[in-house]
Amino acid sequence: MRNLIKDRLDIREISANDIRKDMCIFENGQGYKVLGTDWTKPGKGGAFINTELKSFDNEKKYIRFKSTQKVFKINLREEKCVYLYRDMENIYCNSLDGLEYFDLPLNFIDKIYYLVENLHLTIIVSGETQIRLDLPKHVALKVKSVGAFQKKQTITNSLKTAILENDLEIGVPQFINTNDRILVRTEDDTYIERYKGE
Repeated sequence: MRNLIKDRLDIREISANDIRKDMCIFENGQGYKVLGTDWTKPGKGGAFINTELKSFDNEKKYIRFKSTQKVFKINLREEKCVYLYRDMENIYCNSLDGLEYFDLPLNFIDKIYYLVENLHLTIIVSGETQIRLDLPKHVALKVKSVGAFQKKQTITNSLKTAILENDLEIGVPQFINTNDRILVRTEDDTYIERYKGE
């Protein structure tokens, strides 16, 4: 796991009662996104908040906080960039205006197979620290090859296999052909529609 340096982050102290879903917090040298909270008041003693967290390295964790406990909220900002290339360790990007150059560790992104030249990405930053790299919600990719039509399928839900320029294999409708460009949802690697751009 990647340890974050507290002094290099843009953070502020809040009460554990103020922890909300989708907020990012700093705890024990790690950054976490809050996936869910459950507030509990037992018969005896003080209230506490159970949190379901996902680390910036994509590991899930459950932490219980006393309601009076202080925690650190991480304030995030986005910086847009354009993907250039990658090597075995880093991803290289330019700012949209071309004035800044970024080299980021390869583990900043889950699905590196979506990285195609000139793809617009978002760098999530807190203070002086780059936290992660986010893909766009969908990416336009060229179809390298398609599988054969399967006659036993019904017309409504018939999909055939397509291999895309990034070697991702997905199901596409029967009307998609080799060399077509399609939009793919990056969250779950599924076909959206035929690309209507250039």
